Amino acid sequence: MITSAAFVVVGAYWAGTVMMERDRCLQIEKAAAPVRLSMEFARKADSNFQFVADRLTWLSWSVRADDMTQALLIRAFYGNRLHCGGASPNDEVNSRARTGNSMAHEHDIGR
Repeated sequence: MITSAAFVVVGAYWAGTVMMERDRCLQIEKAAAPVRLSMEFARKADSNFQFVADRLTWLSWSVRADDMTQALLIRAFYGNRLHCGGASPNDEVNSRARTGNSMAHEHDIGR
């Protein structure tokens, strides 16, 4: 009974913080927090039994799960109108802006 009440309180607090956030990108990031926490818990639980390659695999899975969850939430609540982080799908990378081996580039928006 106490455990379920604690889950309800934590869930209500999480939902409230997500809904009260004004910035939509931060709202999506906060909404994906349970996925990040569960992947972190699984990675920590496996930490005594894993090799370096396994740690990298867990990190890769964590990042991928977080990205996919955020993409799902963005599509479910905002359609294709919201773009958080990274380049927008409408951006084109200007290859002339690269200098030498530099990874610097600029985006030409709206072309």
